[in-house]
Amino acid sequence: MAHLCIPLCTLLQQPSKPAYLNCQGRSAGSHEFVQRVASLSAALTARFALQSGSVVMLASQNTDHMLEALLAVCDAGCIATPVNHRWSSAELASAISLTAPACILADEHCSGLVQAALASAPDKHAPVLVKLGAPAAQPSSLEAPAFPYHADTLIHEQLPKRPPLQLRAPVSGAALIVFTSGTTGERRLQR
Repeated sequence: MAHLCIPLCTLLQQPSKPAYLNCQGRSAGSHEFVQRVASLSAALTARFALQSGSVVMLASQNTDHMLEALLAVCDAGCIATPVNHRWSSAELASAISLTAPACILADEHCSGLVQAALASAPDKHAPVLVKLGAPAAQPSSLEAPAFPYHADTLIHEQLPKRPPLQLRAPVSGAALIVFTSGTTGERRLQR
């Protein structure tokens, strides 16, 4: 079975065909993007001791940060659980209770939703919380206690080490937990 991150290795092996990612005014070349993925992956396993098969929830709009995080989670051998950024806090709390993530990566748009879902979750699950992107120049009073880590900070801590892609796989073989409503409009879990 091929690893989800193998195409990143292909990008590194084709310097004559550079690829560029451009999203919301941010851009990165293929080598920079792969290095950021590998650095975030290394930070997740080294800093937070996430193991192969750990569930990591992604609460974010579809941006370059989300793609970077999704690939880093898969590279670390964790099971990525992307959730719908349009969910209510009750729906997200239910998903958190069902999947028991070891870590939640959330963007600015979804950080309040994650905080509300965790506050209302019946089992008071306490995952590591990481905000996607860079820390705000002027952090809000809501941000400091809830999201003590920022993905860009974790990436920049690892960049000088230039970690390689890990290409770890969960023992179970599952790479994603996906919630889908199908045609019923009711949320269902697919693993």
